[in-house]
Amino acid sequence: MIKWKTHVMSKGYSIQYIIAISTIIVAILPMIYTGLSIYEKYSDQIIENSKVYTGQIMEQLKINIDDYLAQGITSHSDVENLLMNNTSENDTSAITNLNMYYSSRNDIVSISLFHLDGTLMNTVPNLPLAENIQISKEDWYQNVIDQNSIYFVSDPHIQRIIQGQYKWVVSICKVVDFGGANTEKKAILVVDMSLQPLVELCDNLNLGGSGYVYIVNEVDEIIYHPQQAVVFSRLKEEISYKYNEQGETYRNSQGDEVLIVNNSLNFVNWDLIGVSYIKNISDRNVQIAKEIMVTIPIILIIVVLLSWYISYKISLPIKELGNHMKIVEKGNFDIQLDLKNGELEVMNLTATFNIMVKRIKELIDENKKEQEAKRHNELNVLQAQINPHFLYNTLDSIMWMAEAGMSEDVVLMVTALAKLFRISISKGQNIIAVEEELEHAKNYLLIQKIRYKEKFNFSIYASDEVKALKTVKLILQPVIENAIYHGIEYMVDLGEIDIYAEIVGGKLLYTVKDNGLGMTPEVLESIRKGTIEVNPNKGGSGVGVSNVNQRIKLRYGNEYGMEITSEEEVGTEVKIWLPIIRGE
Repeated sequence: MIKWKTHVMSKGYSIQYIIAISTIIVAILPMIYTGLSIYEKYSDQIIENSKVYTGQIMEQLKINIDDYLAQGITSHSDVENLLMNNTSENDTSAITNLNMYYSSRNDIVSISLFHLDGTLMNTVPNLPLAENIQISKEDWYQNVIDQNSIYFVSDPHIQRIIQGQYKWVVSICKVVDFGGANTEKKAILVVDMSLQPLVELCDNLNLGGSGYVYIVNEVDEIIYHPQQAVVFSRLKEEISYKYNEQGETYRNSQGDEVLIVNNSLNFVNWDLIGVSYIKNISDRNVQIAKEIMVTIPIILIIVVLLSWYISYKISLPIKELGNHMKIVEKGNFDIQLDLKNGELEVMNLTATFNIMVKRIKELIDENKKEQEAKRHNELNVLQAQINPHFLYNTLDSIMWMAEAGMSEDVVLMVTALAKLFRISISKGQNIIAVEEELEHAKNYLLIQKIRYKEKFNFSIYASDEVKALKTVKLILQPVIENAIYHGIEYMVDLGEIDIYAEIVGGKLLYTVKDNGLGMTPEVLESIRKGTIEVNPNKGGSGVGVSNVNQRIKLRYGNEYGMEITSEEEVGTEVKIWLPIIRGE
C-alpha cells in the first residue's frame, strides 16, 4: 500500500484523488466482510431461533394433549360417579343419566360398561356389539383387569367393538364399582374419546412449511401421523427419533435435512416428535442474502460520493497547513499560519492550529496539575461510593418483605436506607460528626441484618464526648462489610459485631470486633495490601478496606491509619486511629 501511494504521488495525483480512492478501497473490504458476517450470523441465528421456537410450540402442544387426556379421565370419573349408586345394570335412571351426559359431550364417541368376563352390560349410544368380537381377547382387556382400579389409556385406534362406531378414538378404561354402596359388584367402564381434537391440535401446529408432528408409543410404534395411510402402507418411513439428541438435525429416509424436537407426555407413555425441514428455514437465508446484495451497492455508491466530496473540500488548503505543521514538528512553536482563503472548517482548523502551537507548553504544565487533582478527586469519590448492587439487593429485600406483608420490617429498612443515603451525601462534606458516622454504620447494619435474616447481632458503644468529635465520613462501612463477608456470612452460629468509639492516648479510636470465622494469615495480608477486597457484586459498597487506610494516611499522615488482627475460628478486630478534631 505504501509503495502504491508513493507511485501515485510521484505522478502528481491530487490529494483529493488519493483521499477519495483510499477511502473507497478501505470502505469496500469492511463492507464485504460485514455483509458476509451478517449473513453468516443471521443464518445461524435463524436456525437457533427455529430450534427455540419449535421447542416452545412443542411444549405447548404437550400441554394441550395432556389437557385432552386429562379431560378424558375427568369424563370417565364423571360417568363412574353416575353409575356409583345404580342398583342394577337395567336401572333406567342410570341409562337415562348416561344418555344425557353423552348428549352433552361432543368429544365422547361412546360409553360402554362390561362385566368382568367381557360380556356387554350397557352402552351409549344403545348399539349391539360388532359380530365376532370377544372383549376378553382384546389387548386392552387384560391390561384393565391387571391394573384393577388404575386408569388405562389405549393407543389411538378405530372403534370396532360397537356396531356403526368405526371412528378413531382413544379409549379410557378402568374397573369400577357398580350396584350401590352395599354391594361389591365390579364392572369395566370404557369411555371412547374422539381422536379429532388431538388431530386438530397436531395439524394446526405451525412448524414452518412442510413441518409436522407425529406420535409414537412406548415401543416406538407410530400411533398417529398426519399421513397415516401413507405411513401404514409403508410408502413413507420415519427414522426413530425418540432417543436422539433434542433439537438436533438429521437426514430422514427421503434424504432431507430435518430439525427434530421430541417431548414426552405426562399421562401416557407417548412421545411427540416434531419435524421441521431445514430447507424451509434456509428460504429465509436466501432472502437475507438478496437484501445484502441490494444494500451493499447502495452503501458503496453513497461512500464513493461522500468520499469524493469531502476530499475535494479539504484538499485545497491542506497542503499549506501541512507545510506549517512540518515546521512545528521540528520544535518551532512560534510559527503562526495566516490562511486567507478556505472553507469554514479549514479556517477553524487553522485557528485551532495556531492556538495549539501557542499553548502547547502551557497545556503540558496544566496536564500535570490536572492529573494531580484527578487523583485527589478519585479519593474523594471513593468516600461517597455506594455500589448499585447493594442498593438493588436492599430494594429487592424490601420488595419481598412487602409481598410477605412484613410492613414493620419494610418501614424499618426503608427508614434505614434513607438515613444511609442522607449521611452518605451529607451536603457534599467530607468531615462529619462521629455521631453521624456511627448512625451511618447502625443503618447499614440494620439493613444487612434484615437481609441476612437475623444472622447476627450488633452493638455500638460511644460516649457523648466522643460523639461530638469530627471524623472523615464513610470509613466504618467498608470494615463492617469485611466483617460480614469474611467472618459472619458462613457461620453456623449467631454472629456478633461490636463497634467502639473512644479517645485513647490523645487520638480517636474506632474498634470493630466480630466473632466470625476469622481469616488465614494469607487472606489477612492480602486485605492489608489491597489485593483482595469484598466483591461488590455480592452487595457491598466496593470501597476496599485498604482504600480506607490510604485515605486516612493521605489526609492525616502515616501515624494514623488502620490495624487488623484476626484468628481463625475466633474472629477479627480492626482498629482505626484518627486525630481528635473538635468544632461546630
